[in-house]
Amino acid sequence: MQKAKLRPTLSYYNALLDMYCNIGRVKDALDIFDKLNEDRIEPDVISYTTLIKLYCSLGELGDAEEVQLNMQRKYKVRPGLRAYLLLLDAYGKVSVA
Repeated sequence: MQKAKLRPTLSYYNALLDMYCNIGRVKDALDIFDKLNEDRIEPDVISYTTLIKLYCSLGELGDAEEVQLNMQRKYKVRPGLRAYLLLLDAYGKVSVA
């Protein structure tokens, strides 16, 4: 993409982020999120929800909550229903275990 001087879009980054999360490549997923910020593309509800999904799947509920709080307070992005359901599901699994 860089050779053709095409600029990646938010949708492109979100697709990569989701793919890396789904195959368990945590470092790559976090690198993509950082790259999104480096390219001065503002993450959206999908970007943040994907990060929440990643942290919940790892059992890192503190990090998932931090993403959820930052998206609201710092970035002014309202979490969608999916973000809350991911957190509720993760906490349900922790309390059962």
